[in-house]
Amino acid sequence: MSDPKDIRGNESPESEPGYERRDMDPGAVAMLGAGLVLGLGFITLTTALLYQCLSIRTQREEGAILAPIQPREPMFPPPQLQTDPSADLARLRRHEDAMLNEYRWIDRKAGIVAIPVDRAMELLIQRGEPLVGRPERPPGPTWVEMMQRRALDTTPNRGNSP
Repeated sequence: MSDPKDIRGNESPESEPGYERRDMDPGAVAMLGAGLVLGLGFITLTTALLYQCLSIRTQREEGAILAPIQPREPMFPPPQLQTDPSADLARLRRHEDAMLNEYRWIDRKAGIVAIPVDRAMELLIQRGEPLVGRPERPPGPTWVEMMQRRALDTTPNRGNSP
């Protein structure tokens, strides 16, 4: 009997070994990988060289860039809240020092006067009282309450010494 053939004239599967007879050539695969790596290295070096050449040419024509590029002005300038911050800070510190170190009226009608902190501590020590508040005494007004009272006070002598 002759070799069995299918309808198309091809050999029947029984005559084939059941696996591919030809494998890929490992040398060709290695050559392809090496070619890709070398090509990538060549492109990288060429790009870096081109960048350096263009950079040198630009510096020669336009000069070296010594300062960073300034950002564009915004369309609307920001609000000027403080024109002289150091003077504002000095003024604030003078005001705080005056609040801590001068005599002044807190509530003239009630007869409440603020005295300097150092003097208040001396008086408390002379009386033998601790420098912290007593829990049985009601707390005094908060700073916000004192400022609200001060804003409502319309006496012309506010802030003068007693």
